[in-house]
Amino acid sequence: MIAVVAALKASAGVGAVAGDRIYDRVPENVTYPCIALGLRNGTPWESQLVSGWRLILTINVWSRAYGSGEAENIAAAVYAALHDVPLTLSTQTFGFGQLVGQNTTSDPDGITRLIRQNWEFITTD
Repeated sequence: MIAVVAALKASAGVGAVAGDRIYDRVPENVTYPCIALGLRNGTPWESQLVSGWRLILTINVWSRAYGSGEAENIAAAVYAALHDVPLTLSTQTFGFGQLVGQNTTSDPDGITRLIRQNWEFITTD
């Protein structure tokens, strides 16, 4: 998911609300707010001419600000950075990202807010 992290880090909108705190693996003692890649699922597909993967990626937005406004602003910036934006790596082209679901929860600590976004990407080799 290097292409997703690169797109998020390149986004001025994401940078304005989350800084450079975008992680594939969240470090200990992380500073909030932050964005972390979560679950990843992939299914191969192929046609007569091309093949690739259908990828589902969870992006987690974490915030400890009062209320849900900060987390919602970050989730909106992630959406703007990835929705219908083509992503590429040297070996694969990702189709346009589509947000397929989102939910908001409060952590049991009573402070931390989590927004989970589920994204779908279709890659071609």
